[in-house]
Amino acid sequence: EMFEKINGLNVEMFETRNKAAAIEKALSEEKLMRLNDIGIELSNAKDKANEISTALLRKNNEIKSIGSTLEQKTKEIKSLGADLEKEKLLEFDNSKLVCPVCSSDFSEDKKAEMIAKFEKNKADTIAKINTNGSAMKKEIIELRQKLADAQVDKTNLEKELVEVTALSEKKSKEMATVKEIDIDFTKDKEWVKLSTEIEKLTKDIAFAKTLVTDSAEAKKEVAEKRQVVKSKIDN
Repeated sequence: EMFEKINGLNVEMFETRNKAAAIEKALSEEKLMRLNDIGIELSNAKDKANEISTALLRKNNEIKSIGSTLEQKTKEIKSLGADLEKEKLLEFDNSKLVCPVCSSDFSEDKKAEMIAKFEKNKADTIAKINTNGSAMKKEIIELRQKLADAQVDKTNLEKELVEVTALSEKKSKEMATVKEIDIDFTKDKEWVKLSTEIEKLTKDIAFAKTLVTDSAEAKKEVAEKRQVVKSKIDN
């Protein structure tokens, strides 16, 4: 009967320990899940930081390219302005109104035709310079706007990179903190209850084993006494 009781206590101990182990596993998995979630957030933050850094590099190259083009166009429009002023100052060379062969003046009609041709060429050249200048001014305005927009984009990217980098650092620290946390099973009421039961069962099993041991020793002592009495009777 005592052996059956000890066996029953051992079965109960096995089941109770399994329940406690299941709770410990669940609490441990909760920590692992938290670490996994933080790890995903950290990985996403690092990927975003790399993405922004790449975009920022491209934006800097774009700003550099626009600036270089703008500088070149500014030089070109200054050169056009100089050409325009030069063209405006051009005067007809009256020496050309004299025949280079006979040194006599051309006819009035010929002079008028030559002067008119000169004025037309001058007007056409000025008009062409003005047209090119207007187109270039428009292009410069567009380039300046493009440069301003690119600068705004760069500022926004730099701000975003600072924020993402800060988030990445925060998640790294958070992960380190969670890793160092020891799981306190005593905060779980069911685990505490099971631990108390295990402690009680441990004592009950030990006590039952003691009773079995004491009973066996008592039986052995009685058997020895019986043997002595039997020997005396035989004698």
